[in-house]
Amino acid sequence: MTTTNKEKAVSFLRLLKLMWDISPRHIIVLGIVVVLQGLLPVSGALIVREIVNEVAALPDAQTSLTDSPPAVRLLVLGIGIAVAIIVLRSVEQLLTTTFSERVVPDMNMKLVKKAVRLDHSFFEQPRFYDMLFQAQSEIGRRPLMIIQEVPKFAKNLVTLAGFLIILLNFNVLLTLLLIATGLPTTYFENYFSRALFNLTRKQTPIMRWANYYRTLLTSVTSAAEVRIFRLKDILIDRFYNHLLGVQNAKVRLARQRILVLSPLEILTVLIYWGVFAWIINSTMIGRLTLGDLVLFSSIFLQVNAIIAGVQMSIRIFNESALFISHFFGFLDLQESELPPSKNLPVPSEIQEGIVFKDVTFYYPESNRPALRDINLHIRPGETLAIVGDNGAGKSTLVKLIARLYHPSKGSITLDGIPLHDYDLEEYYRQFSAISQDFVQYSLSVQDNIGFGYIEELDNHDLTRQAANISGADEFIETLEDGYGTLLGRIFDDSTQLSRGQWQKLSLARAYIKPSQILILDEPTAALDVKTEAKVIERYNEEASNKIAILISHRFGAVRHADRIIVLENGRIIENGTHDELMALDGLYAMMFNLQMNRFTGTMETLLDE
Repeated sequence: MTTTNKEKAVSFLRLLKLMWDISPRHIIVLGIVVVLQGLLPVSGALIVREIVNEVAALPDAQTSLTDSPPAVRLLVLGIGIAVAIIVLRSVEQLLTTTFSERVVPDMNMKLVKKAVRLDHSFFEQPRFYDMLFQAQSEIGRRPLMIIQEVPKFAKNLVTLAGFLIILLNFNVLLTLLLIATGLPTTYFENYFSRALFNLTRKQTPIMRWANYYRTLLTSVTSAAEVRIFRLKDILIDRFYNHLLGVQNAKVRLARQRILVLSPLEILTVLIYWGVFAWIINSTMIGRLTLGDLVLFSSIFLQVNAIIAGVQMSIRIFNESALFISHFFGFLDLQESELPPSKNLPVPSEIQEGIVFKDVTFYYPESNRPALRDINLHIRPGETLAIVGDNGAGKSTLVKLIARLYHPSKGSITLDGIPLHDYDLEEYYRQFSAISQDFVQYSLSVQDNIGFGYIEELDNHDLTRQAANISGADEFIETLEDGYGTLLGRIFDDSTQLSRGQWQKLSLARAYIKPSQILILDEPTAALDVKTEAKVIERYNEEASNKIAILISHRFGAVRHADRIIVLENGRIIENGTHDELMALDGLYAMMFNLQMNRFTGTMETLLDE
């Protein structure tokens, strides 16, 4: 996909509007400062010409400066302009620095807010991560470049306009020639800016791979395996080779740019110096005064640098607009394929429960359904267990209930109303869950539990109560700072927990909120058998008046559920109590017997030893 000039211009204008919205006052003051900065060099050049002409017109070569009041006044004015330029430059730097400190955080905030509003299905697509990487990679640099470059560009334009007015009064053809010499360079700068953008977009997956290898080499989660399996050399080689491939391609493009632009720049310099020679000759034959020589010499030498600065600004704007288009492209992602929610309130007491009717679900960019023709009624006060092999669709079904996904076909209702029609925030207030990939927050114990009930984050009584239910209080009391202990290995003075202890914290996070829907996905995977028994007992107590769903591969945890469903290849193939499914002698009975036999064999071995 290519970005058109129109889209590029729109992205650039959107960025300028974003900056304006952040602080119009900064923009207005900066604009005034920049215009003054652009006019002062023109005024200074004219003053120098008048001073030179004034000195040249003095009758006696021995006359002192004090004998020429006009020259003194012009000199004082010139000094004032020089001081003003310095003061205005300092004001500009202060304004741009202050403004940039607001723009970059604001853009990052917009990015993360957009990310958390997007449907969960986006996070299942590699293309989404390409877009996120592209949007993130330039936020810290491109806006700053534009903030710094816009004043330079505007200042150069004002100064250039002033000089060109003076030159047009002198010689129209020479002025047009000077302007024309910069056009080829501007064209090719734009060409290579687009080439760099297209190259960077093409290399996004390669850079993501490089970042992934770097994460494996530097992350605490992978540090042990990298060393035990001696992976460091191969990962370093892959990381380096990906980076080297990216850099080599950029070097080749930079070489092409130099080969094209260097001859053009040499030609421009020759033209400028040719014009300068013409001015010197015009002065020598009496067409111009000595002051005119100084003025036009100064202008022509400055115009060369100013046009080069304008070209540089245009190149930066072109590149930045192309890269910033990634940022706005991400912001423009459609947040949901469904029509807007009706934002209905969730019933204060659920009556009918959750009903799946002919539900089929496909993951994005997949032709194979993860769930097929699901019909299921989950009633309040009922504990439902879901079992099945890996990939059978257990977690997918739960994610549909959690509104992380929406059915591809069919409907899911709560008390007869489609889930999507409920206000999402209100729905989640009635929802507690723990996933099999629960998060280990490198924060305090209080935060790790309190995040489950954000409205009562600092309610220590509720936190302790939830920790008691999950069994986490037993090890929390042994920590030096108790509930204030910082966890993980990332920050100073932090404490790492075992996997089982982290799981107990995640259970407490699910229990802390007085919700009507409770879902636990593999809540005892990291726990020993004794602890698992206590956790399941407490879970049954907590689930007695809720819509409670339990996913587990450990049949000791699911056998006491009110109802068990068995999933295979995305379909419900068995549905009933433990005794009913055992009598059916189907897949559930086979899996249960296999696990029990393995457990019995293990216990017998332990007893023999």
